[in-house]
Amino acid sequence: MAFKTHQTPPNCVLLPKTQTFKQAARYSGLSEGTLRSYAKARLVIVYNMIIPGKSRGIKLIDRLSLDLLIESSIGNVTTSQICPCKEGNEQ
Repeated sequence: MAFKTHQTPPNCVLLPKTQTFKQAARYSGLSEGTLRSYAKARLVIVYNMIIPGKSRGIKLIDRLSLDLLIESSIGNVTTSQICPCKEGNEQ
């Protein structure tokens, strides 16, 4: 089945480029407070979208910067961590 360029393939979920702190917390498994701390430390990119005619806006986290932070913060998982028995450490 051919798809037109503007159609999304079936069963494909497109994640938004930006997320609210609540959405980013649900997406990443981190708390909103932790995300705010990361934003304050400038570890993730945050956009302030001002609504026309308003003095305040909404803060949105750049999902790619959050993904990169998470990926850079996790260690390499080894087989021994997943299944210690495979390394000859049978109990």
